[in-house]
Amino acid sequence: PRVSGTRELSRILELPVLAEVPHVRRPMGHRPQALSAVEYEAYQTLAASLRRRLPATSQRTILVTSALRGEGKTEVTAALGLVLSQAMHRTWLVSADMRRPKLHELFDVEQTPGLSEVLVGARNGGSRGIFQLSAARTGTGSLHVLASGQTPPDPAQLLASDALDDFFVEVNESEYDYVLLDGPPLLGLVDSQVLAQRVDGVLIVCRPDRQTPETALALREQLARLEVNPLGVVIVGSRGRTHTYLPG
Repeated sequence: PRVSGTRELSRILELPVLAEVPHVRRPMGHRPQALSAVEYEAYQTLAASLRRRLPATSQRTILVTSALRGEGKTEVTAALGLVLSQAMHRTWLVSADMRRPKLHELFDVEQTPGLSEVLVGARNGGSRGIFQLSAARTGTGSLHVLASGQTPPDPAQLLASDALDDFFVEVNESEYDYVLLDGPPLLGLVDSQVLAQRVDGVLIVCRPDRQTPETALALREQLARLEVNPLGVVIVGSRGRTHTYLPG
């Protein structure tokens, strides 16, 4: 059985629902710049919620992930990045899902070079210069995209190397206000688990129609084991009246 709805999912995960993105019919291959009015309002609410839940520092790094594949985490990353950049926040989107990358397709940028090349270069003793790979400027405001790069033979091993520490050193030294990482699902893969322990917060994207109580419980236990900072839940594909739960 699936979870009965947003409230049950929030109760099982023990996390607040920061925003509900309504279901909107649109043609395949749409771009994040084509958000409807109700979607844009939902992402503005999400951005405001994140600002309240994250430290008031000059930079905020967020991992956007989900329990399972196909819940909409990449679309949320892209749309949230667009909204943040249009609010004049310098925003950098990183495609950290090297198994099934999609972020580069949404913004029509080349897949390579990208994150995997950056990590391989750092692991092999390469010099700095990560940001020249993220030169693709999209939309308005300051929004940049770093694609996933060529798919490595073992993404988990590459992410678990010291090269990832070097990458985050350069991220922290950059002038971006927000760095959003589109990671793979948390359940069954080590990739996002490694990333979750290096960011300021983890944003969970969920489609209630795909979640079972057992899956939600497994996700909650995984977050507890990792000892990370889960910021809250974004509900994708809401078909009824949406309710936004702002953090108190």
